[in-house]
Amino acid sequence: MRDFLADLHIHSRFSRATSSRLNVPLLAAWAGLKGLNVLGSGDFTHPQWREELGQQLVYEEASGLYRLKDPASIAAALPELPVAAMDKAGEGGDPSGPRFML
Repeated sequence: MRDFLADLHIHSRFSRATSSRLNVPLLAAWAGLKGLNVLGSGDFTHPQWREELGQQLVYEEASGLYRLKDPASIAAALPELPVAAMDKAGEGGDPSGPRFML
């Protein structure tokens, strides 16, 4: 098994309380500075973010992950979607919710 360092829960600029300057190359650059080689890209169901990911990432069959089309990038991306476990009253369950990598 190949080792990797990952942040599996990063929001896009389309989420609340995030920078409007967040984009794929910027996330990849910061991942490289932090020594990360896999990012979990949240908000992939947002139409504009999904379009941006589609334009800037390419699927890498060998790893099963996506990479920036720029060959100099070392970070790979993984679409992820947090799913909250809440009861009908909005209470209970794990407040951070389980994480599913899709």
